[in-house]
Amino acid sequence: MEEKDITILLNKYKAGTASVEEIALIETWYLDFTEQGSELMGEAERLHTFDKV
Repeated sequence: MEEKDITILLNKYKAGTASVEEIALIETWYLDFTEQGSELMGEAERLHTFDKV
């Protein structure tokens, strides 16, 4: 999902006009986003630990 698409959905959610399907899209995007962030943090920690050795 593109950034402008999620922004539109988030604005609709804040305004209270998002449909159930749109809220589900937001939730899916958020879970994917946080999962990718967790993977990147894990990789960063691994590299940091490797540098100390």
